[in-house]
Amino acid sequence: MGNCCAKVHEDRKVIIVGGGYAGTWLARRLDATFDVTVLERNEAFVHVMGQLRAVTDPEYAPRSLIPYTGLLKRGTVQRANVKQVYTDRVVLEDGATIHIRPGKDFLVIATGSVSAPPCRWAGLTTEAISKEQSEAAAKIAAASNIVIVGGGPVGVELAGEIRDRFATKRVTIVHRGPFLCSGKAGADKGETVPKAFGDELKAVCEARSIAVRVGTRVDAGADADPSAGFTVPSGPVTLSDGSTLGDVDLVVWATGSRPNNAALVGSMDDKLDAAGRVKVAESLLVPGTDNVFAIGDCAESHGPKTAYHGRMQADLVAKSIAALAGGAATDSLGTFSAGGAAMLVPIGSTAGRAYLPFCGGLTIGDGKVSSIKGKDLFTAQTHKEMGTPE
Repeated sequence: MGNCCAKVHEDRKVIIVGGGYAGTWLARRLDATFDVTVLERNEAFVHVMGQLRAVTDPEYAPRSLIPYTGLLKRGTVQRANVKQVYTDRVVLEDGATIHIRPGKDFLVIATGSVSAPPCRWAGLTTEAISKEQSEAAAKIAAASNIVIVGGGPVGVELAGEIRDRFATKRVTIVHRGPFLCSGKAGADKGETVPKAFGDELKAVCEARSIAVRVGTRVDAGADADPSAGFTVPSGPVTLSDGSTLGDVDLVVWATGSRPNNAALVGSMDDKLDAAGRVKVAESLLVPGTDNVFAIGDCAESHGPKTAYHGRMQADLVAKSIAALAGGAATDSLGTFSAGGAAMLVPIGSTAGRAYLPFCGGLTIGDGKVSSIKGKDLFTAQTHKEMGTPE
Protein backbone atom coordinates (compact mmCIF):
# COMPACT_ATOMS: atom_id res chain seq x y z
CA MET A 1 0.00 0.00 0.00
CA GLY A 2 1.45 3.36 -0.99
CA ASN A 3 2.39 6.09 1.44
CA CYS A 4 -0.16 8.81 1.98
CA CYS A 5 2.56 11.43 2.19
CA ALA A 6 6.30 11.76 1.53
CA LYS A 7 7.38 13.34 4.80
CA VAL A 8 8.14 11.01 7.70
CA HIS A 9 6.85 12.04 11.15
CA GLU A 10 8.58 9.48 13.36
CA ASP A 11 8.10 11.63 16.47
CA ARG A 12 4.32 11.85 16.04
CA LYS A 13 2.13 9.05 17.33
CA VAL A 14 -1.08 7.82 15.79
CA ILE A 15 -3.01 5.71 18.30
CA ILE A 16 -5.79 3.68 16.68
CA VAL A 17 -8.28 2.10 19.08
CA GLY A 18 -9.64 -0.95 17.28
CA GLY A 19 -8.16 -3.34 14.75
CA GLY A 20 -11.16 -4.00 12.52
CA TYR A 21 -11.52 -3.19 8.84
CA ALA A 22 -11.30 0.59 9.24
CA GLY A 23 -8.57 0.62 11.88
CA THR A 24 -6.24 -1.79 10.09
CA TRP A 25 -6.71 -0.03 6.77
CA LEU A 26 -5.75 3.29 8.33
CA ALA A 27 -2.77 1.76 10.10
CA ARG A 28 -1.39 0.44 6.83
CA ARG A 29 -1.84 3.81 5.19
CA LEU A 30 0.16 5.60 7.88
CA ASP A 31 2.70 2.93 8.82
CA ALA A 32 5.56 4.31 6.74
CA THR A 33 5.23 7.89 7.89
CA PHE A 34 4.02 7.94 11.51
CA ASP A 35 4.61 6.07 14.76
CA VAL A 36 1.48 3.91 14.56
CA THR A 37 0.04 1.77 17.35
CA VAL A 38 -3.15 -0.25 16.95
CA LEU A 39 -4.80 -1.26 20.23
CA GLU A 40 -6.79 -4.46 19.72
CA ARG A 41 -8.01 -7.04 22.21
CA ASN A 42 -8.39 -9.94 19.77
CA GLU A 43 -5.46 -12.20 19.03
CA ALA A 44 -6.37 -12.36 15.34
CA PHE A 45 -8.30 -10.25 12.86
CA VAL A 46 -11.83 -11.60 12.57
CA HIS A 47 -12.87 -11.43 8.92
CA VAL A 48 -16.50 -10.64 9.66
CA MET A 49 -17.58 -11.06 6.05
CA GLY A 50 -16.54 -14.71 6.28
CA GLN A 51 -18.18 -15.67 9.57
CA LEU A 52 -21.47 -16.80 8.02
CA ARG A 53 -19.57 -19.27 5.85
CA ALA A 54 -17.37 -20.25 8.79
CA VAL A 55 -20.43 -21.69 10.58
CA THR A 56 -21.61 -23.68 7.59
CA ASP A 57 -18.30 -24.81 6.06
CA PRO A 58 -15.81 -25.98 8.71
CA GLU A 59 -13.03 -26.25 6.14
CA TYR A 60 -13.35 -22.55 5.40
CA ALA A 61 -13.47 -21.41 9.04
CA PRO A 62 -9.69 -21.18 9.71
CA ARG A 63 -9.31 -18.80 6.76
CA SER A 64 -11.64 -16.33 8.46
CA LEU A 65 -9.20 -15.64 11.32
CA ILE A 66 -6.13 -13.75 10.14
CA PRO A 67 -2.99 -13.02 12.21
CA TYR A 68 -2.03 -9.40 12.80
CA THR A 69 1.66 -10.25 12.54
CA GLY A 70 2.08 -9.08 8.95
CA LEU A 71 -0.02 -5.92 9.14
CA LEU A 72 2.65 -3.32 9.92
CA LYS A 73 6.32 -3.03 9.02
CA ARG A 74 7.21 -0.18 11.38
CA GLY A 75 4.28 0.20 13.70
CA THR A 76 2.82 -2.05 16.38
CA VAL A 77 -0.37 -3.98 16.92
CA GLN A 78 -0.59 -4.07 20.70
CA ARG A 79 -2.92 -6.65 22.13
CA ALA A 80 -4.68 -4.78 24.90
CA ASN A 81 -8.03 -4.36 26.58
CA VAL A 82 -8.93 -0.68 26.48
CA LYS A 83 -10.69 0.41 29.65
CA GLN A 84 -11.43 4.05 28.85
CA VAL A 85 -10.86 6.45 25.99
CA TYR A 86 -10.53 10.19 26.55
CA THR A 87 -9.66 12.80 23.95
CA ASP A 88 -6.19 13.21 25.47
CA ARG A 89 -5.39 9.69 26.68
CA VAL A 90 -6.26 6.02 26.48
CA VAL A 91 -6.36 3.97 29.68
CA LEU A 92 -5.76 0.22 29.43
CA GLU A 93 -7.15 -2.50 31.70
CA ASP A 94 -3.65 -3.23 33.01
CA GLY A 95 -3.42 0.32 34.34
CA ALA A 96 -1.16 1.72 31.65
CA THR A 97 -2.04 5.10 30.13
CA ILE A 98 -1.16 6.23 26.62
CA HIS A 99 -1.09 10.01 26.43
CA ILE A 100 -2.08 11.89 23.29
CA ARG A 101 0.13 14.97 23.15
CA PRO A 102 -1.73 18.10 21.99
CA GLY A 103 -0.38 19.48 18.75
CA LYS A 104 1.74 16.38 18.27
CA ASP A 105 -0.17 13.11 18.28
CA PHE A 106 -3.41 11.81 16.81
CA LEU A 107 -6.11 9.53 18.22
CA VAL A 108 -8.45 7.55 16.00
CA ILE A 109 -11.45 5.78 17.52
CA ALA A 110 -12.30 2.71 15.45
CA THR A 111 -13.94 0.45 18.01
CA GLY A 112 -16.49 -0.98 15.58
CA SER A 113 -19.77 -2.57 16.55
CA VAL A 114 -21.17 -5.35 18.69
CA SER A 115 -23.50 -7.99 17.32
CA ALA A 116 -24.56 -11.51 18.15
CA PRO A 117 -22.98 -14.68 16.78
CA PRO A 118 -22.40 -15.79 14.11
CA CYS A 119 -21.11 -12.38 13.00
CA ARG A 120 -19.01 -11.78 16.09
CA TRP A 121 -17.81 -13.90 18.96
CA ALA A 122 -17.18 -13.62 22.69
CA GLY A 123 -13.75 -15.26 22.51
CA LEU A 124 -10.58 -13.23 22.09
CA THR A 125 -8.11 -15.93 21.05
CA THR A 126 -8.00 -17.88 17.82
CA GLU A 127 -8.57 -21.07 19.78
CA ALA A 128 -11.62 -19.69 21.60
CA ILE A 129 -13.22 -18.25 18.47
CA SER A 130 -12.57 -21.45 16.52
CA LYS A 131 -14.36 -23.37 19.27
CA GLU A 132 -17.35 -21.02 19.08
CA GLN A 133 -17.43 -21.37 15.29
CA SER A 134 -17.42 -25.16 15.60
CA GLU A 135 -20.20 -25.12 18.18
CA ALA A 136 -22.33 -22.86 16.00
CA ALA A 137 -21.66 -25.03 12.96
CA ALA A 138 -22.77 -28.09 14.92
CA LYS A 139 -26.06 -26.40 15.86
CA ILE A 140 -26.78 -25.52 12.24
CA ALA A 141 -25.79 -28.97 11.00
CA ALA A 142 -28.04 -30.68 13.55
CA ALA A 143 -31.12 -28.56 12.84
CA SER A 144 -33.67 -29.55 10.23
CA ASN A 145 -35.89 -26.44 10.30
CA ILE A 146 -34.18 -23.08 10.83
CA VAL A 147 -35.77 -19.66 11.24
CA ILE A 148 -33.56 -16.63 10.66
CA VAL A 149 -34.88 -13.50 12.36
CA GLY A 150 -33.88 -10.47 10.33
CA GLY A 151 -33.90 -10.04 6.58
CA GLY A 152 -31.06 -7.59 6.24
CA PRO A 153 -27.84 -8.54 4.44
CA VAL A 154 -26.68 -10.78 7.30
CA GLY A 155 -29.89 -12.79 7.45
CA VAL A 156 -30.13 -13.17 3.68
CA GLU A 157 -26.47 -14.12 3.30
CA LEU A 158 -26.69 -16.65 6.14
CA ALA A 159 -29.71 -18.30 4.50
CA GLY A 160 -27.73 -18.63 1.28
CA GLU A 161 -24.74 -20.14 3.06
CA ILE A 162 -26.95 -22.69 4.80
CA ARG A 163 -28.58 -23.60 1.51
CA ASP A 164 -25.20 -24.02 -0.20
CA ARG A 165 -24.13 -26.54 2.40
CA PHE A 166 -27.45 -28.24 3.21
CA ALA A 167 -29.81 -28.83 0.32
CA THR A 168 -32.74 -30.25 2.27
CA LYS A 169 -32.96 -28.15 5.44
CA ARG A 170 -36.01 -25.94 5.78
CA VAL A 171 -34.91 -22.32 6.04
CA THR A 172 -37.22 -19.35 6.64
CA ILE A 173 -36.30 -15.67 6.85
CA VAL A 174 -38.64 -13.52 8.95
CA HIS A 175 -38.22 -9.79 8.37
CA ARG A 176 -40.27 -7.06 10.01
CA GLY A 177 -39.62 -4.59 7.19
CA PRO A 178 -41.74 -4.35 4.03
CA PHE A 179 -39.08 -6.02 1.86
CA LEU A 180 -35.72 -7.72 2.30
CA CYS A 181 -32.82 -5.39 3.13
CA SER A 182 -35.28 -2.56 3.68
CA GLY A 183 -33.21 -0.92 6.39
CA LYS A 184 -31.08 2.12 5.69
CA ALA A 185 -28.47 1.32 3.07
CA GLY A 186 -26.44 4.23 4.34
CA ALA A 187 -26.01 6.94 1.76
CA ASP A 188 -25.71 10.60 2.61
CA LYS A 189 -29.43 11.01 3.28
CA GLY A 190 -30.09 7.58 4.76
CA GLU A 191 -31.88 6.23 1.69
CA THR A 192 -32.91 2.62 1.42
CA VAL A 193 -32.50 0.43 -1.60
CA PRO A 194 -35.69 0.32 -3.69
CA LYS A 195 -38.41 -2.23 -2.99
CA ALA A 196 -37.77 -3.76 -6.41
CA PHE A 197 -34.29 -4.76 -5.24
CA GLY A 198 -35.68 -6.37 -2.10
CA ASP A 199 -38.25 -8.18 -4.21
CA GLU A 200 -35.47 -9.55 -6.42
CA LEU A 201 -33.63 -10.83 -3.37
CA LYS A 202 -36.83 -12.53 -2.22
CA ALA A 203 -37.26 -14.16 -5.62
CA VAL A 204 -33.69 -15.47 -5.58
CA CYS A 205 -34.19 -16.85 -2.07
CA GLU A 206 -37.43 -18.56 -3.00
CA ALA A 207 -35.83 -20.03 -6.11
CA ARG A 208 -33.31 -21.61 -3.74
CA SER A 209 -36.11 -23.00 -1.52
CA ILE A 210 -35.61 -20.37 1.17
CA ALA A 211 -38.97 -19.20 2.50
CA VAL A 212 -39.37 -15.47 3.14
CA ARG A 213 -41.89 -13.74 5.41
CA VAL A 214 -41.82 -9.94 5.32
CA GLY A 215 -43.87 -7.35 7.20
CA THR A 216 -44.01 -9.45 10.34
CA ARG A 217 -41.75 -10.21 13.27
CA VAL A 218 -41.01 -13.05 15.64
CA ASP A 219 -42.61 -12.64 19.04
CA ALA A 220 -39.68 -13.48 21.28
CA GLY A 221 -40.78 -15.85 24.02
CA ALA A 222 -39.23 -16.50 27.40
CA ASP A 223 -36.75 -18.92 25.83
CA ALA A 224 -35.51 -16.38 23.28
CA ASP A 225 -32.19 -14.62 23.78
CA PRO A 226 -31.27 -12.61 20.67
CA SER A 227 -27.91 -11.67 22.19
CA ALA A 228 -26.91 -15.34 22.16
CA GLY A 229 -27.35 -15.53 18.40
CA PHE A 230 -28.90 -19.01 18.48
CA THR A 231 -31.90 -20.23 20.46
CA VAL A 232 -33.86 -23.47 20.49
CA PRO A 233 -37.60 -22.74 20.72
CA SER A 234 -39.69 -24.72 23.18
CA GLY A 235 -42.67 -24.72 20.83
CA PRO A 236 -43.98 -23.17 17.63
CA VAL A 237 -42.50 -19.82 16.65
CA THR A 238 -45.24 -17.19 16.79
CA LEU A 239 -45.25 -14.23 14.43
CA SER A 240 -46.80 -10.82 15.04
CA ASP A 241 -49.35 -11.39 12.27
CA GLY A 242 -50.81 -14.23 14.31
CA SER A 243 -49.36 -17.07 12.29
CA THR A 244 -46.98 -19.72 13.61
CA LEU A 245 -44.05 -21.68 12.28
CA GLY A 246 -44.07 -25.24 13.56
CA ASP A 247 -41.35 -27.85 14.05
CA VAL A 248 -38.64 -25.18 14.22
CA ASP A 249 -35.58 -26.54 16.01
CA LEU A 250 -33.24 -23.55 15.69
CA VAL A 251 -33.74 -19.78 15.62
CA VAL A 252 -30.85 -17.60 14.47
CA TRP A 253 -31.05 -13.92 15.38
CA ALA A 254 -29.69 -11.57 12.72
CA THR A 255 -31.25 -8.39 14.03
CA GLY A 256 -28.47 -5.88 13.64
CA SER A 257 -25.67 -4.40 15.70
CA ARG A 258 -24.92 -1.57 18.08
CA PRO A 259 -21.82 0.60 18.43
CA ASN A 260 -18.99 -0.78 20.52
CA ASN A 261 -18.73 2.16 22.90
CA ALA A 262 -18.08 0.57 26.30
CA ALA A 263 -14.73 2.35 26.58
CA LEU A 264 -16.30 5.68 25.61
CA VAL A 265 -19.25 5.78 28.00
CA GLY A 266 -18.37 7.85 31.03
CA SER A 267 -15.36 9.52 29.46
CA MET A 268 -16.79 10.85 26.21
CA ASP A 269 -20.51 11.06 26.91
CA ASP A 270 -20.77 14.52 25.40
CA LYS A 271 -19.26 13.16 22.18
CA LEU A 272 -21.87 10.41 21.73
CA ASP A 273 -25.21 10.71 19.96
CA ALA A 274 -28.50 9.20 21.11
CA ALA A 275 -27.61 5.85 19.53
CA GLY A 276 -24.25 5.77 21.28
CA ARG A 277 -22.13 6.49 18.23
CA VAL A 278 -19.33 9.05 18.20
CA LYS A 279 -20.45 12.36 16.78
CA VAL A 280 -18.17 13.55 13.99
CA ALA A 281 -17.88 16.52 11.66
CA GLU A 282 -17.88 15.97 7.90
CA SER A 283 -14.09 15.67 8.15
CA LEU A 284 -14.62 12.82 10.68
CA LEU A 285 -12.97 14.92 13.38
CA VAL A 286 -14.65 14.60 16.76
CA PRO A 287 -16.21 18.03 17.52
CA GLY A 288 -14.16 20.19 19.84
CA THR A 289 -10.89 18.50 18.89
CA ASP A 290 -8.26 19.01 16.23
CA ASN A 291 -6.49 15.66 16.53
CA VAL A 292 -9.18 13.06 17.35
CA PHE A 293 -11.07 11.21 14.61
CA ALA A 294 -13.69 8.46 14.64
CA ILE A 295 -14.21 6.04 11.76
CA GLY A 296 -16.13 2.88 10.95
CA ASP A 297 -19.17 1.45 12.69
CA CYS A 298 -18.67 3.42 15.91
CA ALA A 299 -18.88 6.81 14.15
CA GLU A 300 -22.11 8.57 13.20
CA SER A 301 -20.94 9.53 9.75
CA HIS A 302 -24.44 9.28 8.24
CA GLY A 303 -23.11 6.57 5.95
CA PRO A 304 -23.40 2.78 5.80
CA LYS A 305 -21.72 0.69 8.47
CA THR A 306 -19.78 -1.50 6.05
CA ALA A 307 -16.13 -2.47 5.68
CA TYR A 308 -16.00 -0.70 2.33
CA HIS A 309 -17.21 2.60 3.72
CA GLY A 310 -15.06 2.25 6.83
CA ARG A 311 -12.05 1.99 4.56
CA MET A 312 -13.22 5.00 2.58
CA GLN A 313 -13.23 6.90 5.85
CA ALA A 314 -9.77 5.57 6.72
CA ASP A 315 -8.42 6.82 3.40
CA LEU A 316 -9.81 10.28 4.13
CA VAL A 317 -8.44 10.36 7.68
CA ALA A 318 -5.00 9.20 6.52
CA LYS A 319 -4.84 12.17 4.18
CA SER A 320 -6.16 14.49 6.88
CA ILE A 321 -3.61 13.38 9.48
CA ALA A 322 -0.82 13.89 6.96
CA ALA A 323 -2.19 17.33 6.14
CA LEU A 324 -2.52 18.36 9.78
CA ALA A 325 0.99 17.14 10.53
CA GLY A 326 2.17 19.32 7.68
CA GLY A 327 0.54 22.39 9.16
CA ALA A 328 -2.86 22.44 7.45
CA ALA A 329 -5.85 23.98 9.22
CA THR A 330 -8.76 21.78 10.25
CA ASP A 331 -11.17 23.77 8.09
CA SER A 332 -9.16 22.78 5.01
CA LEU A 333 -9.65 19.04 5.48
CA GLY A 334 -11.57 16.87 3.06
CA THR A 335 -15.04 15.64 3.90
CA PHE A 336 -16.66 12.22 3.85
CA SER A 337 -19.52 11.45 1.48
CA ALA A 338 -21.12 8.02 1.41
CA GLY A 339 -22.78 8.58 -1.95
CA GLY A 340 -26.06 6.94 -2.87
CA ALA A 341 -27.60 3.79 -1.47
CA ALA A 342 -25.64 0.67 -2.41
CA MET A 343 -25.66 -2.96 -1.35
CA LEU A 344 -23.91 -6.22 -2.29
CA VAL A 345 -25.71 -9.34 -1.06
CA PRO A 346 -24.53 -12.81 -2.04
CA ILE A 347 -27.00 -15.61 -1.41
CA GLY A 348 -24.50 -18.42 -1.25
CA SER A 349 -21.40 -18.66 -3.41
CA THR A 350 -23.15 -18.55 -6.79
CA ALA A 351 -26.22 -16.34 -6.39
CA GLY A 352 -27.15 -12.90 -5.14
CA ARG A 353 -27.89 -9.34 -6.11
CA ALA A 354 -26.14 -5.99 -5.87
CA TYR A 355 -27.59 -2.52 -6.08
CA LEU A 356 -25.46 0.40 -7.26
CA PRO A 357 -26.47 4.07 -7.31
CA PHE A 358 -25.65 4.59 -10.98
CA CYS A 359 -27.84 5.30 -13.99
CA GLY A 360 -30.85 5.82 -11.77
CA GLY A 361 -30.14 2.61 -9.87
CA LEU A 362 -28.44 -0.46 -11.28
CA THR A 363 -29.06 -4.05 -10.17
CA ILE A 364 -26.39 -6.68 -10.79
CA GLY A 365 -27.16 -10.39 -10.90
CA ASP A 366 -25.77 -13.76 -9.85
CA GLY A 367 -22.61 -14.00 -11.95
CA LYS A 368 -21.14 -10.63 -11.05
CA VAL A 369 -22.11 -10.88 -7.39
CA SER A 370 -20.51 -14.31 -7.20
CA SER A 371 -17.27 -13.19 -8.82
CA ILE A 372 -17.05 -9.98 -6.77
CA LYS A 373 -17.94 -11.35 -3.34
CA GLY A 374 -19.88 -14.59 -3.14
CA LYS A 375 -17.20 -16.96 -4.37
CA ASP A 376 -14.53 -16.09 -1.79
CA LEU A 377 -16.04 -13.33 0.41
CA PHE A 378 -12.92 -11.19 -0.14
CA THR A 379 -10.99 -13.70 1.99
CA ALA A 380 -7.83 -14.08 -0.11
CA GLN A 381 -7.84 -10.34 -0.74
CA THR A 382 -8.10 -9.60 2.98
CA HIS A 383 -5.25 -11.99 3.81
CA LYS A 384 -3.10 -10.11 1.32
CA GLU A 385 -4.12 -6.73 2.73
CA MET A 386 -3.27 -7.94 6.23
CA GLY A 387 0.22 -8.87 5.07
CA THR A 388 -0.30 -12.63 5.29
CA PRO A 389 -1.12 -13.79 1.75
CA GLU A 390 -2.38 -17.36 1.52
